[in-house]
Amino acid sequence: MKRKFRNVAIGFALFVVLIVLFKGVLFRWFVVYASFGPRKVSVTASAEMKAWISAETDRYALDGEHDILTEAQRLTAKRLQFTTGPCAADAATVFKERKANCIGYAALCAAIGNTIFEMRGLDGQWETHVETAQLRVFGMNVNAWFASPFLKDHDFVTIRDQHGNMHFAVDPTVFEYFGITSVSYTIFSGD
Repeated sequence: MKRKFRNVAIGFALFVVLIVLFKGVLFRWFVVYASFGPRKVSVTASAEMKAWISAETDRYALDGEHDILTEAQRLTAKRLQFTTGPCAADAATVFKERKANCIGYAALCAAIGNTIFEMRGLDGQWETHVETAQLRVFGMNVNAWFASPFLKDHDFVTIRDQHGNMHFAVDPTVFEYFGITSVSYTIFSGD
């Protein structure tokens, strides 16, 4: 009996460790963001925001667009507190008020990303965009499961090269709560 319990406990512990180690892969496999396209929201960084970003990033060597967007997510999580209440959506106001929903999180993350690209001389090569999407788990639209208009869609950030090609996507709210640095996305095809 003790041996069986020990084997079950070891199996469960191994299962938990694997989930923790592969949470990003599992999330990207199970959840896909079906993008409706860009959200019209200001991602312009104020002078105060640029000074804060500079002070926060000067001590780091950020090598490439993945590092920069991971840092943008980290700074967004550091700066903001999530709310479901009324709040601003533009990056400059969200930066000052320090609270936002997924729209504000995405706007601030995009503004931080674009500012770091500019500071590192990469603004001609890379640019971030706020997009709105349906969340699909196993292909099913989970936003339809909720009656609240707050949950009708979800905002995230895409990164594009100088030709407008999307390369990858991030969700700063998922990063804050789960530490997942990138998400899977597709273009919405109707449903």
